[in-house]
Amino acid sequence: MKNLKLIALATIFSFTGIIAANAQDATQPKPIKKEFHKNNAERMEKMKAELNLTDEQVEKIKAIHEKNDAEKAAHKDKLKEINQAEHEEIKTVLTEEQKAILRAKREQNQKQQKPRKAQLEAQPADRIAPKQ
Repeated sequence: MKNLKLIALATIFSFTGIIAANAQDATQPKPIKKEFHKNNAERMEKMKAELNLTDEQVEKIKAIHEKNDAEKAAHKDKLKEINQAEHEEIKTVLTEEQKAILRAKREQNQKQQKPRKAQLEAQPADRIAPKQ
């Protein structure tokens, strides 16, 4: 019985510590994650500096990026098409009321994303959150 009380107290203290730590984290502004590289040139400069690449290595890596850029863009376009088709198919399953709710949620998400995108673009590069 005494062991049970000790375990219960230890559990309560543990949860209290976790809650307190989370409360402190919630009060501190979290850095906004942002794409580290807006384009291949920035990505190459960062890679060159971090990996101490030679000029020959830089040129080879640039060629690799250029070779794959068109394919990446094609996949991005294809993904948009797939998502749109999926959305249309889902709409056939929903009632009018459910469609209205879904539409409202999407509009709300878009409104929330606009200020966030502006904030990301205005944020200085030195405040970018590191990858975790």
